[in-house]
Amino acid sequence: MTINSKKEFDEHAAELVIARLSAMAPNVKLSVGGHGTFSRSELIAEVQNNTDIGKTIVKLQLNYLRHMPELSQTLV
Repeated sequence: MTINSKKEFDEHAAELVIARLSAMAPNVKLSVGGHGTFSRSELIAEVQNNTDIGKTIVKLQLNYLRHMPELSQTLV
């Protein structure tokens, strides 16, 4: 798959994050800084609606995935 634009990258990143959030238990809640606590479905809606919270969740998830190799090495 070739990604040709930032918009296309953002769309694929959002799809990836939605898939990751969908894999979480339905009763999980996450606190997002001073913005409050969100359920899994609320986080998915924020990402789908491209809100500021949704953009933050996408950035956090992508950052986590980028650093996963480093994190796994520290656990060994």
